[in-house]
Amino acid sequence: MSAQRRVALPQVWQDRVRARAGSAAAGVLRPITASKRDMAWAAGDVLDEADVMVDRLRFG
Repeated sequence: MSAQRRVALPQVWQDRVRARAGSAAAGVLRPITASKRDMAWAAGDVLDEADVMVDRLRFG
């Protein structure tokens, strides 16, 4: 993930969901576990960028 993209993500998310500053909102976070009791959430954009990074490392 480029540093510029990482820095811009919070504003992109806020614009996307019209959230208040500092809040976590639907449309930004997605569940990453199947457990209903101990559910973990992550920002989909960050996970997507991590996948790109892994692919670059794996395939050169």
